[in-house]
Amino acid sequence: MCKSGRVRLKDLRAIYLLVGECCEVGSDPYAWHMRAFEGLRRIVGFQFGAAAMTGRDINDFHFNSTLGAIGWGYTDEQQKRLHQEYMQSDLHRSDPTFLPFLQLGGSLITRRREEVVEDEQWYNSVHFNEHFRLAHLDDGLFAAAFPNQGTGVNLHSLLLYRPLGDRRFSVRDRRIIWLFLREIRRLLGTKLMPFGPTNPYGLSPRMRQVLALLAEGQSEKQVAESLKLSPHTDHDYVKMLHRRLGVSNRGELLARSRELLVPALPEDKAP
Repeated sequence: MCKSGRVRLKDLRAIYLLVGECCEVGSDPYAWHMRAFEGLRRIVGFQFGAAAMTGRDINDFHFNSTLGAIGWGYTDEQQKRLHQEYMQSDLHRSDPTFLPFLQLGGSLITRRREEVVEDEQWYNSVHFNEHFRLAHLDDGLFAAAFPNQGTGVNLHSLLLYRPLGDRRFSVRDRRIIWLFLREIRRLLGTKLMPFGPTNPYGLSPRMRQVLALLAEGQSEKQVAESLKLSPHTDHDYVKMLHRRLGVSNRGELLARSRELLVPALPEDKAP
């Protein structure tokens, strides 16, 4: 491995410290994403970041069908307006970086812009010249994770951009983001709450964590170990879930969990 592309020990420490910081506010998906962007800016350097989660198939992805999204680091209102208009239009679907990136395959993907599309195609595209250039953004680093079942999330995307004229993202930067997102993917639905619908049963963040792990097929003992709870405390959470959701056995509980962990689409968005 080229020395310049090697992830260093200080990078690993910074990643795990940042994951821990995200977990401190993990019950609020907007808060932990903001914490993530703040920390990643310190580690790899970028100007603007965006994240989104969707419960739909990749090929149906659209900004308006996301479970939740966040933009962080806008330099001014013009940049914010240009980015939001771009994402809410259909233009992003023909972006030369969009579908080629998502179709790479795998449970976790990270790529630099130049690894997805060549410079000539990118700098001659309508997308760069009429949107990114006007927003003073250029080089991008793209990451996508496909979380485990039970989280209600099919795709978690993370996009980082540097301003026009800034240095490009390095191979080391890409590997750092891959390691960070690997930890986020592992904790999503337990210590890190995903974006999602309102909570009709008033479940606490811990109750939702227990429910998400049960929905993945974990036993009560495994859930207790995952969340570092005593078996007695974990069983109390399961009993509270039974009472709150009005069920009498595990099968009914898991059936009911689907409406909580996988939100229904609005009628006009349904396939």
